[in-house]
Amino acid sequence: MPLHLHAWTRWNQRAARAQQTLRDLRTALTRPLGPPSRPGAEQRAPSQAGLRPLPAERLLTVVAVERPAPDAVTLVFAQPEGAPLRFVPGQFLTFTLPHPDGPLRRSYSICTDPADPDTFAVTARRVAGGRASNLLNDTAAPGMTLAASGPHGRFTLDQAPAGAPLLLIAGGAGITPLLAMVRALARRGFADHPQTTLLYGSRRADLILFRPELEAIAQAHPGAFALRLALDDLADAPPGALPGPLDAAHLGAHLPERLAPGAHAFLCGPRPMMDAAADLLQRRGLPAAQVHMERFASPEDGASAARLDAGPPRPVAITFARAGHTHAADTHTTLLDASEASPHPIPSSCRVGGCGACRVRVISGEVWMEAPNCLSAEEVEAGWRLACVGRPCGALTIDH
Repeated sequence: MPLHLHAWTRWNQRAARAQQTLRDLRTALTRPLGPPSRPGAEQRAPSQAGLRPLPAERLLTVVAVERPAPDAVTLVFAQPEGAPLRFVPGQFLTFTLPHPDGPLRRSYSICTDPADPDTFAVTARRVAGGRASNLLNDTAAPGMTLAASGPHGRFTLDQAPAGAPLLLIAGGAGITPLLAMVRALARRGFADHPQTTLLYGSRRADLILFRPELEAIAQAHPGAFALRLALDDLADAPPGALPGPLDAAHLGAHLPERLAPGAHAFLCGPRPMMDAAADLLQRRGLPAAQVHMERFASPEDGASAARLDAGPPRPVAITFARAGHTHAADTHTTLLDASEASPHPIPSSCRVGGCGACRVRVISGEVWMEAPNCLSAEEVEAGWRLACVGRPCGALTIDH
């Protein structure tokens, strides 16, 4: 999500040009492959003029737009010519979105089966106050071109051995990486994991993402795939729906007292839901190593914004212990950017928290880290942080 210092300089220059271009957004969105922009959307759509990918990115073209729920949009992309996107179900892409406030970097899980040779897709649910989610929901159109890096992430089915029973728990838009898994499993008739259960929580029946497809898969594979829907509001609920939300109280009733031997759980959704589910599963005998979680956050997330210190940047000192050097930085600068402005750059690769090449151990101080990223809970507990998506909260010493 953060970028190299020089890359930010180039982006700031492009952002200034983009703000001028945004005054003529109808032209920006009326591309040969796309329809004219909608009336009233001119002040909210991203400019396509002069869009260039950063070194780790590629340009992706939207070929179709779907609406799986009133508050969500699915962007279907064509496979890039000559270099098709290769991914594993559960992985995500990190997009750089042109915006009047400056480039926005957001991660969205790929929700399609990687066996599709022609297209892949991501789904963005509208978030109150979310600049990126509202931008995409309001302006998505065939012909749009977006820059993205990836795929990234280790929240994938290959963490579970073949034959292991699967318990998938999703909340809201957290269904997207799990949907990719279910689609891939269904294509093979659930032969790899013949005991798969999806517990999916949503606020209302009309907000259940991909409900017809999930119900059709459950009907086509009885005994192999069980779909259990939980709703906060049971009005118009489908038959058999469970009471929500998926909090500690309801999860205790919805999850089995005894889990199948060797089961693996995959959790994605609101943080309270995942924390409650992980705690309950471990208390019911599932080892922590068999509970896999995907955590997403954005600057619009209240807790994340508070930890990020969204006010003016404060000066901090970062000490590179092995180099014996202290470098002046601020609370808005990533550890990677700070190191690259010093004589002691930290090795890096993807720059979006997906590969672990820039992993460093914190000796003292605190680092706020963007999510999702590839570090395990055990690595974080041991003091490791990713320099590319980590920012100092104050004076900091790292083992570098």
